[in-house]
Amino acid sequence: MFTSVNPIKARIKKACHAFVDAWWVFLLIILYAVFAHFFLGGSCLVASTTGFPCPGCGGTRALISLFRGDFLESLKYHPLLLPALIILLADFVFSLVKGQAPRWFNRVLVALAVATAIVYAARLILLFPHTEPMKYNRLAVLPRVFFWIRSIFPS
Repeated sequence: MFTSVNPIKARIKKACHAFVDAWWVFLLIILYAVFAHFFLGGSCLVASTTGFPCPGCGGTRALISLFRGDFLESLKYHPLLLPALIILLADFVFSLVKGQAPRWFNRVLVALAVATAIVYAARLILLFPHTEPMKYNRLAVLPRVFFWIRSIFPS
């Protein structure tokens, strides 16, 4: 009876150790987000570098709206946040209980990736470049470099 509990405790302990070992990654992400927010006009690496929104743009706002209990606003900011969170939770539960996700779960991940590409394309067509969260960031690095080079070599 107690032998089945020990592997689960060991997996939980392993997952916690993996999280603690990766603390510096979270610290770097937070530091970059603060830097990007104050100096590049946004906290998304893709948007702060290229000026174009990434497929995950709006995810933070969607998560905040979800925590507030405003599901419709969360869907407006990023319609795939809730399904992605459910899939991540399922993956975590599978790894704790069985040690790994079942084979069919890979199909779920592929379906999520395809859905993300479709939703990203639709959001670019319908919302880009003037509607949040799919706004073009003129303060990003590449647009600044482009306009600087253009000012040096006027046509």
